[in-house]
Amino acid sequence: MWLAPELDWYPHFYCDNLTVKPKRLSIQNLASQSASAAISIPGYQFSRLLGAGASGQVYLAEFAGQPRAVKIFQINQGDPLQRRVEQEIDILSRLDHPGICAFLDSGQTDQGQLYLAMQYIEGT
Repeated sequence: MWLAPELDWYPHFYCDNLTVKPKRLSIQNLASQSASAAISIPGYQFSRLLGAGASGQVYLAEFAGQPRAVKIFQINQGDPLQRRVEQEIDILSRLDHPGICAFLDSGQTDQGQLYLAMQYIEGT
C-alpha cells in the first residue's frame, strides 16, 4: 500500500508476516545529482539519471559513441545480495533474444559498486 501523496517515498512491501521497508529515497534529490560527479567507470560518460529503485539507480551513459543504460547497484562488499546480483549478471550475459535489451558490460565502478550496462532503448 502506498501512503505518501508525494513521489518521494517508496511503498512498504508485505510478504506474509515479514515487512520489508526499503530505504527512503527522494526522487527529486536523485534527479538533481550530477551523474558524472557521482560515478566513475573508465570509458563511460554519464549524462543523466533515468530512474531509481530499492537496489540502485539507472543512468544514461555513453561508451564509444553509443548510448547505454547503466545500472549501479547499491550493494556493499560482502553483502549476501552481492552473490545473487553476480549470478543474475552472469545469466543475463548469456541471454540473446530480440525481445530483451542486449547485455553489453558489467564490473565495478571506481568506487567499488557493481554495475551492469545494457543496450539503451528510448521509451516513454
